[in-house]
Amino acid sequence: MIDAKIFNELLKKIYSDPEARELFFKNYYELIKSRAKWKLGNRPEWEDVAHDVVRKLLEKDWTDYPYISYPLVWLNTIVDNRVKDIYRQTSILLDIDESIAVANTMDSVAQSALEERLEKFPCDVRFIICKHFFDGYTYLEISKILGMSHENVRVKAFRALKKLKASLNLTLKE
Repeated sequence: MIDAKIFNELLKKIYSDPEARELFFKNYYELIKSRAKWKLGNRPEWEDVAHDVVRKLLEKDWTDYPYISYPLVWLNTIVDNRVKDIYRQTSILLDIDESIAVANTMDSVAQSALEERLEKFPCDVRFIICKHFFDGYTYLEISKILGMSHENVRVKAFRALKKLKASLNLTLKE
């Protein structure tokens, strides 16, 4: 069990005190590492997640952060959120790889089916999909062009891919 008072005092010092940083690392790295390993199983990313979480914790100034009543839950949530980010990135990359593989092997009928389904999306979503997947723009570049937040562009693309994939699977099964 983690003593909340000691944890909070240590957390507030880690940005400016190298000894506190070392003590934090010694006390909590194994806990963060075991949580990442448990969440990701034998996937090689677990070690990267643990290092990334600890690095971000050690680099941030926590002096004005509110008191953390349940440090163990807080640390587990941070690790869980980083793991979710890994899954999202992996899922998006797999979808992109599948789309590229399908596009490379598509005949003219399949390409016209894809174009037909893309036409059903709103103009901004079509723009995002085409610019990102066909023209190689990043979500950040697209967000600047459209005047939207980076996150909004990413979410629209993710949802559009899900719908596109679902509609193409229905057609392929028929």
